[in-house]
Amino acid sequence: MNEIKIEGSDVQEVEVIRQVLEGKVEQYEWLIRKYNQRLFRLGMSYLHQDSDVHDAMQNTYIKAFYNLKNFGFHASFSTWIMRIMINECLQHVRKKRFYAPIDKPEVVSHHVLSYENGESNLIQKEMKALLENSILSLPTKYRTVYMLREIEEMSTGETAAALDISESNVKIRLYRAKEWLRDEILRRADGVEIFPFRSGRCDLLVDRVMTIIRENAG
Repeated sequence: MNEIKIEGSDVQEVEVIRQVLEGKVEQYEWLIRKYNQRLFRLGMSYLHQDSDVHDAMQNTYIKAFYNLKNFGFHASFSTWIMRIMINECLQHVRKKRFYAPIDKPEVVSHHVLSYENGESNLIQKEMKALLENSILSLPTKYRTVYMLREIEEMSTGETAAALDISESNVKIRLYRAKEWLRDEILRRADGVEIFPFRSGRCDLLVDRVMTIIRENAG
């Protein structure tokens, strides 16, 4: 097979694709591992629920594998497989609308958070849940752009190619997504205790102070 070069493409990725096309099927695992995180985040932009996203990812990888010979290296593999994933997600949404109303975004519960790893871990989980739930509240067209640009750190051009929109549209949607998130996070945080001095820290300070007092009193 002739050497394949694509502007801006990953040399190792191109080599792996070439090997898969030559019959080294086991090499396809490398591509799956490389794109799992990106496709999952993209899928969550449309479907919200892990199980639905996993199904879409599985279908995407299978379709991509059997159509790899048609890829042609005319665009980046990243853009190509993301387009397949988007189509899978949209098909899932259409089917769900046909059979039943779309569920509301899955909300991460704060009541199941574990205290096993200490207070700092709890706060990180609470912040993560707040941010994830706020992102899920975004309208889809803003959520997908925000996920690809800010979470996946794709360029404006890559995002535009993946979503088949103009670069100016990407910039506008990203700006509006950030504005929405700012307002949503503030709304969700309303009434939430900020910088709490939790019981663990309180107990520790009390013990330290009382230990010093007892030692000096003696």
